[in-house]
Amino acid sequence: MTVLRAGSAHDAGFLPERLDFARRLLQTHVVSGKTPTLVASVARRGVVAFAEAFGQQYPDGPPASVDNIFALASLTKPVTATLIMCLVEDGVVGINNRVVDYIPELSAADNDTVLVHHLLTHTHGWDDDELLALTAARTEAGELPPFPADGDLLEFVFINPGWDAPRSRPVDTMMNYGNYGYQLLGNIVSRVTGMSIDAFARQRLFEPLGMTSTAFIVTDEMRPRLAHRPNGIPFGPDAVPLGMEGPMWEATQHGAAGLYSNAADMLTFGQMILNGGRYGDARILGKATVEAMTSNRLPGMSAKFGSILKREAGYGYGWVVRNFEAYAYFGSGLQPIGSLSHPGAGGVGMWIDKQHAVVGFFTEFATDLSDDLEPRSWVENRFEDVVVSALAEVD
Repeated sequence: MTVLRAGSAHDAGFLPERLDFARRLLQTHVVSGKTPTLVASVARRGVVAFAEAFGQQYPDGPPASVDNIFALASLTKPVTATLIMCLVEDGVVGINNRVVDYIPELSAADNDTVLVHHLLTHTHGWDDDELLALTAARTEAGELPPFPADGDLLEFVFINPGWDAPRSRPVDTMMNYGNYGYQLLGNIVSRVTGMSIDAFARQRLFEPLGMTSTAFIVTDEMRPRLAHRPNGIPFGPDAVPLGMEGPMWEATQHGAAGLYSNAADMLTFGQMILNGGRYGDARILGKATVEAMTSNRLPGMSAKFGSILKREAGYGYGWVVRNFEAYAYFGSGLQPIGSLSHPGAGGVGMWIDKQHAVVGFFTEFATDLSDDLEPRSWVENRFEDVVVSALAEVD
């Protein structure tokens, strides 16, 4: 199994002058004031040939480092999907089992038609915007039940009001990307294992892979390396109604957006997927399971991402699968068909180019987002294009 090591562009089969171009692109993005913080890392054939940090770790703080730890937002989803697939391989969770078998509170209306794979592929029929509106209305009316003393506040606020919420559409009629399905998947992990998602992830995924800088619950050891947004930018500390950082997020079991990690750990996770479920001596998943996760499970199905509609979804179990209908937020224009990716709100993303054995991680504190949370500079996409152009040897 391929294990990551540091090396040169030549060792990895990249053109050094093209990776230098990629480095200047990111440096210019920071120096021009378009982001205060940016970290990117790329490996090919197990060789980490690009690992760069620009800007500051936090306002008036030290220089950013490739070892800094970031809130991953929706890049949490591929990790949560991996945990579910571990339980599928154990025979504890069934891909085609009803979600109400694990979460009886969802038994209202026709929710017994929602299967686990509908949560994994965002085809369950719930709409995040409608659920958030319902949460706000019930909070304002004082209709939320008392918060349990030992509970997770963010999970309570985001999941509890949806137990009896109507779904917007029947299952399998459209992919409607959102968080609720993956919050439910995280809840399933906790219920069937009797462990928090953080504890199960450590036991089954992070510790076997040596991902010591990754957790849902931020540890004291991790905290000095946390990167923080300044005020005044999307998802910053002063964001209304909720940013992406702070004590609540650092202690949440949010299966859709609660993970913290750094570049090295996420490259390791991506390399495990590229290896077919193994890394070094650790076997996380079987090869056939990874193939199921990383193939397009929704051929011919349309998709909705915020207000953006796509004729062809292109989604596996926790991964965006590149198809012929380009969508800027989910990858560069040069990535091969079948490449994997996943974004996270606020400027986070990673990709896996299976054809060329490339794994990449990128994160910035984006300062300008569209109404659909797309970083308007598209610097990550352009960076990925330059990395593809740097391939010296094409398999």
